[in-house]
Amino acid sequence: MRRNRIIRSVLIPFSLAYSGIMSVRNFFYEIKLFSSARKQIPVISVGNITTGGTGKSPLTILIAEYLIGKNRKVAVVSRGYKRRTSKPMIVCDGDRILLDVTESGDELMMISEELIRNHKGKFVVAAGADRSKAIDAVLREFDVDVIVLDDAFQHRKLWRNLDIVLVNAEDYFCDSLSHKFTIPSGNLRECISGLKRADLIIQNNKGSKLPAVPFIVKSGKDHLTLRYNSEYFVDEENVILQHLDKKVILFSGLADNESFFMSAMNMGIEIVDSIGFEDHHEYTEADFDRITQKYTGNEMFVTTHKDFIKLVKLGKFTDEFDLCYLKINLKIETDLRKLTNKIDKAAGL
Repeated sequence: MRRNRIIRSVLIPFSLAYSGIMSVRNFFYEIKLFSSARKQIPVISVGNITTGGTGKSPLTILIAEYLIGKNRKVAVVSRGYKRRTSKPMIVCDGDRILLDVTESGDELMMISEELIRNHKGKFVVAAGADRSKAIDAVLREFDVDVIVLDDAFQHRKLWRNLDIVLVNAEDYFCDSLSHKFTIPSGNLRECISGLKRADLIIQNNKGSKLPAVPFIVKSGKDHLTLRYNSEYFVDEENVILQHLDKKVILFSGLADNESFFMSAMNMGIEIVDSIGFEDHHEYTEADFDRITQKYTGNEMFVTTHKDFIKLVKLGKFTDEFDLCYLKINLKIETDLRKLTNKIDKAAGL
């Protein structure tokens, strides 16, 4: 911890420079020197103000499913992190997934798989570094009613009807310094003052009971809290497993691996080992050697849906070992109507 604080201190000048750049950029948008493109259908943005996992993709899925339940056809649009290309592409047409995970990014592949399971033909998923062009690509080919943007709070080139911002409460209370500076010294993507643009702030408590984050309360914005809810396991045959009889080796490549490990522990499984990798990790032979180091032939491997998708594509690991992923949903802890009322208003429901 001490070494980490020293490194953060050394990087403060770079953070101040970055903060200045972001502040000037935001100011130019405020005075209309930079413009935001408007689309002919409603746009709802899900984003955050920090780096790392705050639950954007699960919330995007929750919002998309809510809108689909209101008989709206939804297009989910994101840049698709770590894609091979930045150009706009349709990931899923609602009936089938059209791209490889390397072309779509793991998160959009996961979103597509989640939605296609229960909402076939009622949504579209698209990727593109320029979200505005990605939306145009969707509108040229599909008749959709509303756009849901995943990870777009800082993407100000596009005007939106509703801006929802997630905050990781565990991150703040474990290391409040991470929320005092922007990257690279801290975890902020922009200064806390940027929350003035938010229409709703959601505090993600993940697996803990935590008090309100002070800067959320001070913002004066509407806010609510949510947490992760572990549901069941899903194997390679897409079979739902409520319980696992074998001992488990956990591994994941997330911004917050500990949160995943805790969610898995809450399922009452017996854990032999847990291995964490960086977010959006690309697995290698050396990684497989590390993951299987404590394997005796009687264990099952459990990972996240994002990681599961990549490993199924690689084939080798799933050919040799039993693998499943933990299905995690979001549970709104306080005043769900705050969220649904804002969605209804933004989508014209």
